[in-house]
Amino acid sequence: MNKPSFALILLRRISFTWTLGHVPRSSFTTWADAENAIQGIAACATETIRIGYKVEWVDGEDFEAYLDVVPGMTGPPLHLQAHVRRALATTAGRFRPATMSRGAQRDFLTDQEAAEPGKASHAKALLDKHQIGEGGAS
Repeated sequence: MNKPSFALILLRRISFTWTLGHVPRSSFTTWADAENAIQGIAACATETIRIGYKVEWVDGEDFEAYLDVVPGMTGPPLHLQAHVRRALATTAGRFRPATMSRGAQRDFLTDQEAAEPGKASHAKALLDKHQIGEGGAS
């Protein structure tokens, strides 16, 4: 399949906006720096730490959510990137968690659209047009 002929909209910053645990508010200009910070937090954690974060792109679009960092969470530095992709894909109706039936997904998407019209299409646009992670494809 051919790659799209357009460039993805680049990241402006990722900020830790709040925490339940001892983590300073921080701001990062690359996905790698934010991922490394999360790895460092996980390495020192003795209990689960909830981190609120905000991703901002250069076009002014943003995404806010939270991530639970558990002690010893290791592996490739993909936790935040995967979390953003999965959350947006769920909101967009492109991903259904294993714990969610098809009917529950349909209800979720219907309720979401009633509560926040356009949220699914906004999530699709973020996934399709914005850089999520280092490198080209989101």
